[in-house]
Amino acid sequence: MEFQKALDNLQNAKRKQKKRQKRNMLIGVPIGVALGLAISFFDNLVLKKYEGGTLWLFLMLLFTLPIQLILHEMGHLIFGLFTGYRFCSFRVFSFAILKKDGKLCFGRYRVPGTLGQCLVIPPIGDAAIKTTPLLLGGVIVNSVTALLSFLPLLLFFNSLAPIFRFFLIGMIFWGVALALSNGIPQKNGAIANDGYHAKVLPKDKAARHVFFHQLRISAAVTEGKRLCEMPSEWFATPKDQPIDPLSATLTRMLAEREMDLGKFDAAKEMLVDLANCGEDLPEFQLTSVLCELLYLEMVGSHRLDVVETLRCELTHYLKITHNSLTALRIEMTYHYLFTGDMEKLDKLQKRFESLAKRIPFAGEVARERLLAAYPESIYRAWRDACG
Repeated sequence: MEFQKALDNLQNAKRKQKKRQKRNMLIGVPIGVALGLAISFFDNLVLKKYEGGTLWLFLMLLFTLPIQLILHEMGHLIFGLFTGYRFCSFRVFSFAILKKDGKLCFGRYRVPGTLGQCLVIPPIGDAAIKTTPLLLGGVIVNSVTALLSFLPLLLFFNSLAPIFRFFLIGMIFWGVALALSNGIPQKNGAIANDGYHAKVLPKDKAARHVFFHQLRISAAVTEGKRLCEMPSEWFATPKDQPIDPLSATLTRMLAEREMDLGKFDAAKEMLVDLANCGEDLPEFQLTSVLCELLYLEMVGSHRLDVVETLRCELTHYLKITHNSLTALRIEMTYHYLFTGDMEKLDKLQKRFESLAKRIPFAGEVARERLLAAYPESIYRAWRDACG
């Protein structure tokens, strides 16, 4: 089977992910024990002096996390604007501010694996664009706010209201946590943080090229454009760029552009090559590629054994992404062409339309509608052929 190498890569990625989880657990246990002892010490020393002190500290930790997340993304935005980038969108959890047609508007959407995201548009001339201030802006702001929160505790601890003390402690805790987790260069498997990109991108012209074009594509999607309406050169990957999560994302975008243009065979060839050669890609990236290959197999060769094999491997991923247009489109296609379960299909179509109304990206919704409608034309052709 042409997807066998891709499926082997997926299994390998899953094994690597399990190893990382075990390693993180081994590291996390002593850290958790140390944190528990520190909290117990703090509880005996400080919290028991105040009624409900432990509860207030817990509430303030919950309250200050989104504040530091907002400040982190604001740091990216501020340093990006200072170095020539333009604002595109700003999101914390599922709440977003977007710029469309020169106006700011509100929207709601999620990006799996992220708590927040600030998207900016790079200026023209990739060689002269600075990346380090943009990437480390969030770390800098988290560090500064943690320091500014520590100073009042140091200088005026006894005169501060207990609730304000707990607020400052929360700001310090999350400020330091976000600064360290994003600032110290590291890769969790194939996923790199801000510090790692800040270290690598200034030295790697090809990686910078891919990074800037991803920002431009994301900005155009936010503005409501379809992938087929964007310049083809935005999707070109440098020949000397190895297959990594950064370049793989751009290649997947190119394949999705081909699908948007109706060039399914070209898209399938790209995605097969990417999945077969992506030995070092993370599990979530391989599964997203295989999902599109499942769709292309269903509307293309229609091989039931291949469809069932792919669908079996992707069952868990489709469940956890069930509230995405892509997952709903794939499930709709399967029931339209392979099970004939019209009751199930009707429920999926209603969920698809309900979700489509809430997504603020008109171009993405239009592309998904087009791809979701294509299986119906195949079904009608089959029906007409059978008389």
